[in-house]
Amino acid sequence: GAEDPIELLFGTSPDGKYFAMRRGTPTVAEIDYGTYSRVPVAPFSWRDSILWPFSIVDLAELRIERPGEHPLDLTYDFISEKWTAQLRGEDVTRRLNVQRANILANKLEELRVARWLGPEAREAALRLEHPALIIDAAYRATDKDGNPAGTRHSVITLAPASLSPRNQLYFGRLSGSLDYFLIDKASYGQIDVRLLED
Repeated sequence: GAEDPIELLFGTSPDGKYFAMRRGTPTVAEIDYGTYSRVPVAPFSWRDSILWPFSIVDLAELRIERPGEHPLDLTYDFISEKWTAQLRGEDVTRRLNVQRANILANKLEELRVARWLGPEAREAALRLEHPALIIDAAYRATDKDGNPAGTRHSVITLAPASLSPRNQLYFGRLSGSLDYFLIDKASYGQIDVRLLED
């Protein structure tokens, strides 16, 4: 069917030409080096650009952390569309901009990676030692029969790729994944929002 994977085999000849064939077929095609060199070979290159399985329906809590600030703890109920907010153990729900919180949840659900970098991205690892933003999402989990089974967490950690004021990219890592990633400045700006009003 249309969903069946296609396995391609690549090879070179002694005179430096490049060839490709689909496994199971007798046809061999000569391809140019440009085509050959653009085929991603690392498994992380084939990952979906959607960052995480963020589900607003199952969302129970969000914790937003920035350096030098107290974490903002939010709870959410999809059925009632109700948010609560706590800062330093104090209820600050009255200061919460609910519209911004709803937009943030939608942006987190749609968040896409500009590029997966794989597990060996040294510069990303160094930058993420001093993150600019950490978002911890807790989801209501269910067992195989659909009964409540506590919560499960996913955490994204983000840091600017450069300290330049004109920085356009952010390194990131998702908990439970070995691969680092990049997101662009526009995507970062959509999730680095201030939810409390004075």
